[in-house]
Amino acid sequence: MPEFKSIPKLDDRPAPVRLPGGQTFHLPDFSNLGMHDRLNKDYYHDLANYLFVRRLVKKVRLVVSNTGEVPATEVRLEIRAINGQGCGIVDGSEIPKAPKRRESLLATTAFDKMKFRPPFQRTGYVDIEKNDHETKVEIECGNLQPGRTVWTDTFWMGIGQSGEVNLTGHLFAANLLQPQEFTLTINAAVNRTTLTVEELVALGKQEPESDEE
Repeated sequence: MPEFKSIPKLDDRPAPVRLPGGQTFHLPDFSNLGMHDRLNKDYYHDLANYLFVRRLVKKVRLVVSNTGEVPATEVRLEIRAINGQGCGIVDGSEIPKAPKRRESLLATTAFDKMKFRPPFQRTGYVDIEKNDHETKVEIECGNLQPGRTVWTDTFWMGIGQSGEVNLTGHLFAANLLQPQEFTLTINAAVNRTTLTVEELVALGKQEPESDEE
């Protein structure tokens, strides 16, 4: 992305009126007086952040299957990504939404970023916890009869370099004496691109990519 200081502020005031003698006069923008439709002057900065994050991370789901002949009860998966390993895992509350050129002063951005834990964790529920050392992903799978398959909820993963990333995981079940360790291997192919200020501004005049991409 362009350097932060090189990205312009959004200014869609009416064109200035040229007065006799060469002077110009800026007409006041009365549309900015309302609380629900104000100009977002940081629109291009917000757009740069939105595009950077959305192009860096991909939405993923996991599939958990019982391929054995014995039922597994109260199954839970834990996957750990060590900080600095080159792999980042986040949930949807950490992904920026497409910015708007005009917005309400009452927009509850902080509220939108809050993650609410459901009172009952359904099958496939993904919980992501972070600390200074690692990111831990916990996935509830319920009871897995032989041959049963569970799709997890979606979460987001970003990898900075092409190559192979190995994440350590553990499978827990009420009828397992010890958790089973496994390795989740991800092969990433990363394309590095650049965006100029002019290209960013041109993209700002179009509809941003869908949040469902």
